[in-house]
Amino acid sequence: NAPKCEAFELDNFGQLVNAREYVTATNYPLEFLHIEPAFNGYIACGFTNNGSATVPVVAVLTPALDVVEARVYPGFYLGDNNNSNTANGVAMHIATDGQQGFVVSGIIGDDDLLESGAAGKRFAMAMRLKPDLSVDWVRAFSGGIPWSNEDMDAFNHGADILDGTKFFFSGSFNSTDSRQEAAAVMLDGSGNLSWAYR
Repeated sequence: NAPKCEAFELDNFGQLVNAREYVTATNYPLEFLHIEPAFNGYIACGFTNNGSATVPVVAVLTPALDVVEARVYPGFYLGDNNNSNTANGVAMHIATDGQQGFVVSGIIGDDDLLESGAAGKRFAMAMRLKPDLSVDWVRAFSGGIPWSNEDMDAFNHGADILDGTKFFFSGSFNSTDSRQEAAAVMLDGSGNLSWAYR
């Protein structure tokens, strides 16, 4: 049996209104981790597997939860010095921005991101998509400045703060003095770091 992904729509009383199952053409796993209303329908994000790596996926859904368009994003990212790195990735949250595009947050890493206690390095991922779902920019954050030698773990939420010119991301990282701490990051409209706090 092919792995299945399901989406449900409930009314204000918690009653089932609509449901859909999604199966990839290649029978690879597909999971939607977040779905929210967007532009006369819904937008969903999560992950799939392209046969060799876990990669982020974004899908535009109709009000009836049918897929209009879906994109898979290659397992690479640009690091702090704009160097390209291959990686696995998972999109954990998606939201609309003030310019009809989307803000995606999640995880990127060089090991199995879905396995608890995986040995590989994990990075917090921030990505902005244009209205046609093409990538405007994508960033990955490890500890780095101002958190040297600490591993930023994931962004689990991202939002457009000021009409496509400021983007706020929140998440967590593992530090040398604590197993898990909260992190907050502000990026400008081009994805450059404005400030970061823990």
